Amino acid sequence: MSQLIQIRHRIKAIQKTQKITRAMRLIAMSLYSKLERQRGHISEYMKEICTQNLPIIAESQHKSPIFFPEDVLDSSPLIIICTSSKSLCGGLNNSFLKFFEKNVFFEDHQRPSFITIGQKASDYIAKKKRCNHVLEIRDVSSSNIEEAQRKILDVICKSEKSYSSVTGYYSNLKNFFVQEPTREQLIPFNTTTENSNPKRQLVTYEQSSEMLAERAAQQTISVYVLHMLFQSYISENAARFIAMDQSSNNAKKYLEALALEYNKFRQSIITREISELSSNLD
Repeated sequence: MSQLIQIRHRIKAIQKTQKITRAMRLIAMSLYSKLERQRGHISEYMKEICTQNLPIIAESQHKSPIFFPEDVLDSSPLIIICTSSKSLCGGLNNSFLKFFEKNVFFEDHQRPSFITIGQKASDYIAKKKRCNHVLEIRDVSSSNIEEAQRKILDVICKSEKSYSSVTGYYSNLKNFFVQEPTREQLIPFNTTTENSNPKRQLVTYEQSSEMLAERAAQQTISVYVLHMLFQSYISENAARFIAMDQSSNNAKKYLEALALEYNKFRQSIITREISELSSNLD
């Protein structure tokens, strides 16, 4: 009888867990569907901004030390790490941090600074030594992604001393089932990307060349940061849906196995009681 009680408790516990995983799966799918509709618009917006701004920056004689640092030794790099804001994303964060450790190496003369997005990234950097943690954003969602973008841009553009480089690490959504860890260099500024348009029409601007180039570079970096945050967030929800769907399916298999085991024990007890009653009647 005690075995039946234990199996019954296990079944109830798995059923409760299954309800949670099903609910989280539905939430993740809902968020992903909403973000997927926005993904094309953000990509098109990024393409248009680069098409308009990169030729302006390339033609300008003004090279801001913020976007075009001259520190060839890269002594003060800024690293932006984007992980998931919440857990239960399967192996998304583990594979990302392995990719990060494999691709990041600092020499003795370098003094890196870090911006962390998501709880995993914050906890990871907190355990490291020689780390200047300049900004920590533990939660990114649709409601505060633009605020996070502005905070990151303020760190890059309003720092007392310009950073020698700015590099972002994030999960890039290749398709619904594949989230690829990605490294993207934001600074030094690259004006020779495929999005630039060398055949653009000649346009006369009222602003000075310095002001125009500075504003164009700032706007372009801002779009890159937004794209990076958005890709990380949509990858998180896709990975969470897959993880919760697998958990729900595994819970179903465990319940079927436990139900079969429970029925076997119950049937054996009934059979034993019937045989005992029959022997007493004899």
